[in-house]
Amino acid sequence: MGGTPLHESEMADYNKIFSLNSEGVFAGMKYGAEAIFKSKSQGGFLINVASVAGLMPQCGQALYTATKFGVIGMTRVAAMDYAKYGITVNAICPGYTRTSIFGDAGEAAMSFFEKDCPSERMGDPRECAYLVLFLASDMARYISGAAIPVDGALAAGHASVTTWKHPELITGESLSSRSTIAAIMEDPIGAAIVNRYLPGFADNEQIKQAYGMTFKALAPMLGLPENVLNALLEDLDKL
Repeated sequence: MGGTPLHESEMADYNKIFSLNSEGVFAGMKYGAEAIFKSKSQGGFLINVASVAGLMPQCGQALYTATKFGVIGMTRVAAMDYAKYGITVNAICPGYTRTSIFGDAGEAAMSFFEKDCPSERMGDPRECAYLVLFLASDMARYISGAAIPVDGALAAGHASVTTWKHPELITGESLSSRSTIAAIMEDPIGAAIVNRYLPGFADNEQIKQAYGMTFKALAPMLGLPENVLNALLEDLDKL
């Protein structure tokens, strides 16, 4: 998968992802715990959504991974803090799951993720919901401080290949079809070539997560016909 090494991330990227993934979870836990105490109930449940990225670091995903490790850390500390009050605190860690985060990505893109997962399929959101229902039931009263993967064995190990967005800093190579998407899109001529074959590509926020890949590697996700892909690669080799 594509990614961004630390030196290619901006402070704005850091602030945005920590605001969403860390502050949001903190607020949910804080006000959730307060609500439980105010209700005078005999305990309660706090359930966070982390990610398999909080269990297994991934190359090129330093900021995202840090936030998910943080969610699991807060979960475990809160579990200890609230245990004597009958409040359980757990985190679920989804793997590749078919949600709106993938936008209008086609079946070719879904196949890309399926092949990376040992179960050879993506998860259904309901499978995460079933675990939440269990953790919020009396059957799970003695489970607390757990970070439970719902991932088809993805966290047990997978092959995730990530490249830097700008390896040419090290290699000194000129732009070509072998260059990363990020390097090509930052070049006016390269971006124009891409726009000719893939109109609107530069405006797709979801696909920017894969800018560390090459167009050839990304092709299965884009669903490009072979003749179109070959023409794109040939033009990029003329840069």
